[in-house]
Amino acid sequence: MPKKLNLLALLFILLLALAPLAWTADRINHVFVTNFHNPQQITGAVDVGNIIPHGELVRRTDLIVSPAQRHETTQFTDAGIIETDGFTFLVLSLEGQVKGRPFEGGSIGVILLPDEEPVVRAFQEEGQLHLTLEAAVSVAAYQAAYFSDSKSSLPIAFPRYRVLLYNSTDKTASVNLYAYLTN
Repeated sequence: MPKKLNLLALLFILLLALAPLAWTADRINHVFVTNFHNPQQITGAVDVGNIIPHGELVRRTDLIVSPAQRHETTQFTDAGIIETDGFTFLVLSLEGQVKGRPFEGGSIGVILLPDEEPVVRAFQEEGQLHLTLEAAVSVAAYQAAYFSDSKSSLPIAFPRYRVLLYNSTDKTASVNLYAYLTN
């Protein structure tokens, strides 16, 4: 009899332990905030007003990129600044059309140069590209005029980047750049 009683007592304790899970599954639970002395004091109501975005798509479309080799930094096409603050990774995608069939194959690329004073100075004074994020599309000679490619999951290290494009084919290209920023 004592073994049976111990088994019933154990079953009763198990049911009591699991009961709160069943009782709270379909009702609203209350949340309590505990303020610790030093780390960060919270006072007043805590409210999340907007949904915090997980990602953002930045577009630069219909960019006309003249022929310029990757090493001809003074001939790059400037496409402005991309703000990356608050994001940790990005995907760079290039898509577009070469205006006419190229006689010489090459690549069409984007370079994101950190918008930091020493990095920009090295680029402007010496044509040096430091700490860049890059993507490029190969374009074959005498092939179809349309191109596209993506470079996935590049780590973001700076809050702002200058967008520079080059085109090592012998024809002008219309380029669409998509930068998907994510966390």
